[in-house]
Amino acid sequence: MAIDGIFNNLGSMMVVHRSTGQDADAGRSASGSEQAQTADGNLARLTDSASLSALNPKLRSTLEDISERGGNVLETLEQNVANLQEGFLDTLSDRLDAAGVSLDEKLTLTQDDEGALSVLGDHPDKARIEQTLSDAPELSSAFGELASQSELIRDIRSLRRVVTTRVGAAAYDAVAAATTDTAETASSAYRVSLKGAMSHFYFGRNT
Repeated sequence: MAIDGIFNNLGSMMVVHRSTGQDADAGRSASGSEQAQTADGNLARLTDSASLSALNPKLRSTLEDISERGGNVLETLEQNVANLQEGFLDTLSDRLDAAGVSLDEKLTLTQDDEGALSVLGDHPDKARIEQTLSDAPELSSAFGELASQSELIRDIRSLRRVVTTRVGAAAYDAVAAATTDTAETASSAYRVSLKGAMSHFYFGRNT
């Protein structure tokens, strides 16, 4: 599986950390019982950290498929998001048309802490729009998936910027910038703004 220049097969996602010589010396000084208990604990921790069983079966299947085909995770996610955005906008448009809501006025939607879609700011048909959204839970579900995958894409892009930067001071600055970006976007919210051809999805800072 390739992530923009980082080649990492699914099997190599499980990283085994070897004990250092200092750890080995400390182990030899412990009693046999203590060594056994320590070994059991280390194995348990290693098993937990290396386990892929907690992954959603569908996600595991997708990762394995990408790995076998030599595909690019970022490109796959971007295509998933593009398809889902199109489906979301088509369904939303149909629902709003059926409710008699006009999109002549700019409409911005976001998701609240409970995962429900809501209208951001003022809109002449705000109450009717939010009722329409409440009656269509599939829209909230799709939007939540869009937000999750879009955030993952953003994180992968940030990682790519760091690992492709030359070593030295530039690399240090890139890491610092990426850390700042992560801190700044942690409080951002995924949104969709609808206004004809200007409609778009984006991350906006919470206020």
